[in-house]
Amino acid sequence: MTIPTPNPTNTTRPYNLDEIRFIREEVKFQHTLIGTRISWFVGAQAFLVTPFAICISNQISHTWPLAFVGIPFLGIALSSLIVQGIQQAIRRIEEQHALMRAYPTEHIIGPPNPIGQKRSLQFANWVPWIFLTFWIGVVLCGLRLWLLKPA
Repeated sequence: MTIPTPNPTNTTRPYNLDEIRFIREEVKFQHTLIGTRISWFVGAQAFLVTPFAICISNQISHTWPLAFVGIPFLGIALSSLIVQGIQQAIRRIEEQHALMRAYPTEHIIGPPNPIGQKRSLQFANWVPWIFLTFWIGVVLCGLRLWLLKPA
């Protein structure tokens, strides 16, 4: 899923050091926010995968709905919600980069590297989708086991 990039402004503006600092701090804040969200998300997934593993290793039949329905749907919900938060933070970073391009700052901070910027956010983009795929696979496996169970 690609996020539309904002239109860069082609005109250069005179230096406004306060605005440049704000843009830099905003980008830094959004990166920190993404890192915090991913850290929280991976921690939450660990607390979901652990009871899932305990439930499927338990031979008692009443843990089956929890293992293949309850826990996976909670994982799917968390994955769906975190995707939106991360995409909004990435959109905000791209907006701030577009604002920064209006200032000729290459001699101070070097030329921008849009490929490196996109690559630095790939991990944050992919982690929720990987866990979402895992939980959907768990639900499908549970459905298959339920349909194939002996009568």
